Amino acid sequence: MKAAPLPGNETARLRVLRELGVLDTPPERAFDDITTLAAHVCKRPIALVSLVDTDRQWFKSGRGLDVQETPRDIAFCAHAILNPEEVMVVPDTQQDERFADNPLVTGAPHLRFYAGAPIVTADGEALGTVCVLDRQPGELTLEEVEALRALARQAMAQLASRCGEITLLRAELDKARQQIEAHEANLSRQEEMQKALRAEHSFREAVIELAAEGVCVFHSVASYPFMQFTVWNKRMTEITGYTMDEINRVGWHRSLFPERNVQQKVFKRMRDGADLRFERWEITRSDGSKRALGISTSRLTSSDGLEHVLALMHDFTEEENFQREAMLGREDPLTGLKNRRAFKEEAATLLNLASRTGTPSVLGFLDLDDLKVINDTMGHAEGDLVLECLGAVLAESTRRTDLVGRLGGDEFVVLLPDTGLQGAKVFFDRLHQRLLDVIRDHGWSVGMSVGVAFFPANPPPEADALRYADRLMYEAKKCGKNRVVYGEFPGRGDIKSS
Repeated sequence: MKAAPLPGNETARLRVLRELGVLDTPPERAFDDITTLAAHVCKRPIALVSLVDTDRQWFKSGRGLDVQETPRDIAFCAHAILNPEEVMVVPDTQQDERFADNPLVTGAPHLRFYAGAPIVTADGEALGTVCVLDRQPGELTLEEVEALRALARQAMAQLASRCGEITLLRAELDKARQQIEAHEANLSRQEEMQKALRAEHSFREAVIELAAEGVCVFHSVASYPFMQFTVWNKRMTEITGYTMDEINRVGWHRSLFPERNVQQKVFKRMRDGADLRFERWEITRSDGSKRALGISTSRLTSSDGLEHVLALMHDFTEEENFQREAMLGREDPLTGLKNRRAFKEEAATLLNLASRTGTPSVLGFLDLDDLKVINDTMGHAEGDLVLECLGAVLAESTRRTDLVGRLGGDEFVVLLPDTGLQGAKVFFDRLHQRLLDVIRDHGWSVGMSVGVAFFPANPPPEADALRYADRLMYEAKKCGKNRVVYGEFPGRGDIKSS
């Protein structure tokens, strides 16, 4: 099989094909009529309006063939467009060295006959063909050849009508471009207006400059950076690390929001002038540090009709840091779990809620066996590593609605709201095994004794619940350590161990 060489005007031909915008468009009756006539006039079962793309031939209309496109290197039409003035007729594909081993000949659809009239532009670019095909060898009469050529001209006329629509679109584009150029030509006038605005509001600027909050005013411009700041008080420079000239040169969104996805969101909202009401934004200062700002904006119209946006910015980074440090006071510094105070407070709330709603709860009390041996033989750093690893397993094994904490030393607690006894047994048996697997993998000579208290409804206060779970944990130690003991509060039923 011989693939067709590229036409000498391939670049121009493909450009015209792209400009027509016809590739991959839905079927149209005008082109379907052409293939219907071609099949009827030439008495062939298959007729196509084929357009030859970079690496495929795509069928704008097809009759008798259930495919939308084929690779260009096996396309008969890729050969036909090499001679735009001629109708290419292949009486028997098996006798033509170009097509004898073509997969469309040797396999389905087993084509034996082809005739294609090029679809040619006024400048001589052959875009494709109107072609007919058959599974039997054959010939075309002169009348049939001329009819096929006429149908190719009709196909080109249909495509040319698209070209007229594109010309109109280009005219609109040129008009828009002229408008943009006019906006850019007015840039110097806008800059003069900005100077006049500053002079007019000199007193107000002095007040703004001394304000405790960041204050800035900007308006949209047609060219980069698309937003021009005319007011930028001292506090804005303190907050951002940039002067107004630096912001106008580099661009607000690129300076303060280096992440591209954040840039796009911020740029659109700020340029559109969407009013904000103390919305939290996180900026990146010129030194790379992050600041949390509360931003509010309002639209203003100056005496010359130019619309501006006034933005007020409050830096509450220190307030957030203070709150974050307060939260850290409720975490165990070694494991990151709730500390004793935080766990007891939140457990009291959850148990009180379970009492009001009558839902079951489960409280597990976990105590490491023989951690002192690790501390004495391997050092306290290794002992801390044991606690960190087991704390991580507890955090990973629980749901977001569960409560996990470290009471101190080697004691951990897990509260499972809205959990029955069977669910508790499945959870704590698996958790115990996971903990033992981690211990074994590290080669630590410790175990884990667990007491699990089940409260069907109306659980006791948090302190009593912890005492009961603690008692069950000591039952586990008395039974030989390194096991789980279950009990139902206040002692109804048997205490079971596993």
